[in-house]
Amino acid sequence: MKKQLAVALMTCALLGATAAPVEAGWWGKFVKGMGQVLQTNNHSSSSPSSSRNQMMTHNWQPLYKTQYYTVYMDMNNCEKVGEAQNRRVGTWLCREYTAEGSQWLGETSNGRVEPDVITRCVYYAYYGVYSSTISIGVKDVPHYYDANNHLIYRGSLNDMNGDDKTGSYVPGDTNEHIRDLIFAKVGWNY
Repeated sequence: MKKQLAVALMTCALLGATAAPVEAGWWGKFVKGMGQVLQTNNHSSSSPSSSRNQMMTHNWQPLYKTQYYTVYMDMNNCEKVGEAQNRRVGTWLCREYTAEGSQWLGETSNGRVEPDVITRCVYYAYYGVYSSTISIGVKDVPHYYDANNHLIYRGSLNDMNGDDKTGSYVPGDTNEHIRDLIFAKVGWNY
């Protein structure tokens, strides 16, 4: 029985080694990067004894799309708290930039990043009933990555000041619409 188990395990290991996926271009690298484990902060207010620097696996689900990027929400590491008018969702968001978006980001960064380098940005945001904010902790600021998953820039660039910027909601604005999308993703679509 032990020999059969050992043979089965070795066969699986050999098949896994020979059937490795092949990356093709920036899209393959992006998809691979989206599934990787990234070091991020744990934002669990319900568990004060939890570690601030845990390794998390992200489950990115599409949230909305603009001309410059597509935004994904991490369904594994979102936290919803409160009731009625005191509801709030804290979640990791990821922006996947189009070629046009990456170029625009570089051109409007005042030399902080080069055009056509950034492919995605990961940041933590809170969406409440009346307003939204981006986390401003040292380790939570937006992180900008290239196609090879290298950290290129840490901090906010001009893309954080667009139509979907955070703050108090104006009825019918993009920020309010994003709140509604996030609330619906966590089952608060009432």
